[in-house]
Amino acid sequence: MLGIIANPISPDGAAALASALQTNSTVKELDLSSSCIADVGATALADMLKVNKTLEVLKVPSNSIRLAGVQALAVALRHNTTLKVRREDGSPQCHRPFLQS
Repeated sequence: MLGIIANPISPDGAAALASALQTNSTVKELDLSSSCIADVGATALADMLKVNKTLEVLKVPSNSIRLAGVQALAVALRHNTTLKVRREDGSPQCHRPFLQS
């Protein structure tokens, strides 16, 4: 689990992290709660999700992600089959790919 919570990494930091995670084979959970990633960071994460086959949980609440970022993430979920819906206690809720918020 990689947690960068309440750490203002900015959209550029999120883009750098997303680039590194494109070839990730270790990190299964990423929590970027309250990290100021905005639409640019969300779009970079979306690009990563199209190719990453390891990440199972992505948390991005409280990041000022607006419509453009949400749309990019939604499109990415069509390509990603590894993300899973989970309740906050970590229990699987279903097997459909989903972005946790």
